[in-house]
Amino acid sequence: MIPAERETVFSTPSPRTRRLKQALIVSLLANVAFSLLSYVEWNEVGYLMLEKFQFAPKKEAAVSAEAPFIAMPASLEEAITAFNDKSANEMIELLYDDTIVLDGYRRRDLALSLLTSLHHFHLAKALPGLTAVKEERRVTMNGLQLTLYPQLTNEQFVLITRFAANERYPFTAEGLFAKLKEVPFDEGLKAAFAASREFVLLETLFKNEVSQNDLLQLVSSCDWATFSSFVEGQQKTFDRSTEKKRAFLLQAVNHSAKPAACILYTLDRNFVVHTLDDTQCLIVLTLLDTKPELSKEYALALLESERSSKVWKLAAATLSQHLVQKTTSKKPLTRDEILVAFGKKSNSKKVIAAKPESAPKKKQVTYVVQSGDSLWRIAKKFHVDIAQIKKMNHLQSDALQPGSILYISY
Repeated sequence: MIPAERETVFSTPSPRTRRLKQALIVSLLANVAFSLLSYVEWNEVGYLMLEKFQFAPKKEAAVSAEAPFIAMPASLEEAITAFNDKSANEMIELLYDDTIVLDGYRRRDLALSLLTSLHHFHLAKALPGLTAVKEERRVTMNGLQLTLYPQLTNEQFVLITRFAANERYPFTAEGLFAKLKEVPFDEGLKAAFAASREFVLLETLFKNEVSQNDLLQLVSSCDWATFSSFVEGQQKTFDRSTEKKRAFLLQAVNHSAKPAACILYTLDRNFVVHTLDDTQCLIVLTLLDTKPELSKEYALALLESERSSKVWKLAAATLSQHLVQKTTSKKPLTRDEILVAFGKKSNSKKVIAAKPESAPKKKQVTYVVQSGDSLWRIAKKFHVDIAQIKKMNHLQSDALQPGSILYISY
């Protein structure tokens, strides 16, 4: 018999205690399972999420044991040869690929080099301020002048890929200019180019004188060398003088830019009519063919001047296109006849045969019938009889055709 003072009491756990223990065990097992699941999910999905929000470059795919062996290129030139036939979008995709190629350069380095050199990718805008490129290396490969960037970090490539993904047109002004040549009616592209510093310099030169749309047409009709030489000059010494405008427009005219001829004539008519040499006059007159009213006005001014016969000939041919001739004669109109037809006086001196003093001196003119004209009005204007006009021009009725020519002697 156990003494009463040494007796040990073994009590049975209460139901509540058992439930607490079971809950703790279940919770511990659940935490272990969730941790394992989270690790798997992060490896499968996590990098994709970072990639989507551009917090990190793409995760490299695991190399399969059965994957074919990829030989290392013998030189960077050989490696770039496999890249340079790719489009700009394909190059941008390669910016995520950090596979080593040769000499420490990765595939993304070569893609970036081709993007900046061939497609005018705007690297300075992608890496502004403190993140700017610290080292550049210029090389010639396959006849191409390329720039390599050997010290770019992962963080910088994150910024580059983010810029490429977010910008609709991630190009320099020269790149936008080239795209505008390909797609001249893309409004988004026009807006992007109009916001470039280079275009703003041109817009400031012609401030309040030429519309932005006309300037865009002007630039797209030029070549890049013409436009960039203007930009370089303006960056060194900003100049809004009339001479600067003339110089730029004439340079564009010499490259057959039709908008330049229209703007030059509209802004500086006296200069175009009286100061340009004959060769430049002929070029401007030819380029104005898309603006009939300007072409007619300029040709008439040249025909009234004392320019060379070559200029007169082209001006007369231009004006003849504006006349509707109803005569059976195929003989081209003379300079004097065209001037009179447009209501101008000829400066030519003619030798007139002597006539008896009793004979009245008569003048003969060529008159272009205007809209609303009648034989009565024309006869009254020149103080002649209607019958005389009809007889001289072999008219069978009083009806007149606007644009037709009447020969009148008075």
